[in-house]
Amino acid sequence: MPRLVELVIGLVLVILCVGLEVWGVASISLSRAQGTEIGALESALVTTGAYAYCRHPITLDFAFGTPGFALVFDFIPLLVNTLIFTPIMFALPFYDERELLRRFGQEYELYRSNVPLLVPRMRES
Repeated sequence: MPRLVELVIGLVLVILCVGLEVWGVASISLSRAQGTEIGALESALVTTGAYAYCRHPITLDFAFGTPGFALVFDFIPLLVNTLIFTPIMFALPFYDERELLRRFGQEYELYRSNVPLLVPRMRES
């Protein structure tokens, strides 16, 4: 693949990654994104912003960012890292889902039935 094509594809993926990361973190707040509320019973389920389109947007940004940075920097080990760790990153939400269901119960079950796990779908108006 010509280097210019790699750069363009990589930059598009990096922009998608950064955009999803910023939108996801802004949707839940920086302190929550850093994990300071883990286990806090009073925290509320976030279903707005990026979380209205998919349940794990910050995990989804990993799918764009890692290969994007590998292409931009032409760094093959990062591309290999993508092949190894992407399946692991996509498995983590399934673990997270159990915890969210335990914490939020029926509210999360309803949210889960209406919002896809990782791949956003077009919302009806």
